[in-house]
Amino acid sequence: MAFRALCFLAGTLALEIVRDGEGTTKVLLVRVEGARREGEAVMIAEAIARSNLFKCAMHGGMPSWGRIAAAAGSSGTQLDERKLKVCLGGEMVCENGTSVPFNQRKVLESLSKKGVDVLVDLGIGKGSAYYLTTDLSPEFVRLNSDFKT
Repeated sequence: MAFRALCFLAGTLALEIVRDGEGTTKVLLVRVEGARREGEAVMIAEAIARSNLFKCAMHGGMPSWGRIAAAAGSSGTQLDERKLKVCLGGEMVCENGTSVPFNQRKVLESLSKKGVDVLVDLGIGKGSAYYLTTDLSPEFVRLNSDFKT
């Protein structure tokens, strides 16, 4: 019980730290499932979460699963793009590595919220991980490039 309470507290604090980022407008939860191993899932989730192109797309509310796939592919792990699935806000936008018809209104609505859920399923194993990050807004860039030393 104490371990669960500690995990809950740590998760809550992590979320608040991310949410408090200067100039950010969205918190992005990048979840990776179906990796061969947990370590690979972590590498892929981190590569997506650190991708400036992905973060800009999320700021602009652009459902570009291609940017997500490209970031996953740059992680240094082997992927089978034919098994790749991507869901934005609970709506599948990519299955078996290709676009699928989706409810654009629902996806755009979910991408306009302050919290965005991004799920990437690799379909090759049981490894999973998640990563919290933020969007990349012009205000974030302005605030963080305006320092005078």
